[in-house]
Amino acid sequence: MISYISSRLSLLMRAISAICVHVSPCSASSGDPLKSFGFVVIRKPALGTARLFIAGAFLVLCSQAFVKASLVLTPPTLNAGSQYRLVFSTSTTIQATSTNIATYNTFVNSVAASNLQLSGISWTAIASTPDVDARDNTNTNPFIDGAGVPIYNLAGSRLALGYADLWDATLENPVGVDEFANPTTTDVWTGTGIFGEEDFNTLGLGLAIVTAGKVTQSNASWIRGATLANTGQALSIYAVSSVLTVPIPEPTTGLLLGLAVGAWAAGRRRQVLR
Repeated sequence: MISYISSRLSLLMRAISAICVHVSPCSASSGDPLKSFGFVVIRKPALGTARLFIAGAFLVLCSQAFVKASLVLTPPTLNAGSQYRLVFSTSTTIQATSTNIATYNTFVNSVAASNLQLSGISWTAIASTPDVDARDNTNTNPFIDGAGVPIYNLAGSRLALGYADLWDATLENPVGVDEFANPTTTDVWTGTGIFGEEDFNTLGLGLAIVTAGKVTQSNASWIRGATLANTGQALSIYAVSSVLTVPIPEPTTGLLLGLAVGAWAAGRRRQVLR
């Protein structure tokens, strides 16, 4: 984030210098930094306005950098080689009219694809239909999939230590954020009970009532917070990632060189001792 802001600040300072130097009307050449900010002609009377605009533009750039940095793909508390999963609530919405779980899995993957930082990660919907339980759709069933791995939202907050913890009716923290790690308050279609099984009110066309969750809550209402009679209403869907692994850093060139020198020195020492 610091390098992002520094590069933009440097360009802005060059633009300010160019404005201050030119008292007479000036126009941006093809290589002039002003052109990238849309300043084609700036006249002396507009100097104050131009400075104001540049200051505002800088604030916008800083805020964009902050938003980009707020998304946490690798929880900092985990060690290299550790496994984990991520969760978000979709920023776009869908009706609860389909009884096919593939509809919701496809939907959450299409939403995730809108953020290039999430590329390469597969997602499944934390949702139940009459034929599929959410815990089976997401491979988080503690009776089948074992203890599992810790689960985090995209802001870096841990939701659960493992699969049994995910389905014990409460979370450590609310899901709370969308695919860009932006805070969200939109309710979520789940069709799911507190233990990860299909609720009496599952997702599906023709069902009178469907269960929805509260994205801002960490108690049982995160998954079963309301029952809504209008399946045609558009709400968000929770998405959980496949199992991810914290990267193991590759040895640096300096370390490899040091190991090579050490091995050579040890070999030389053995030769001398002989």
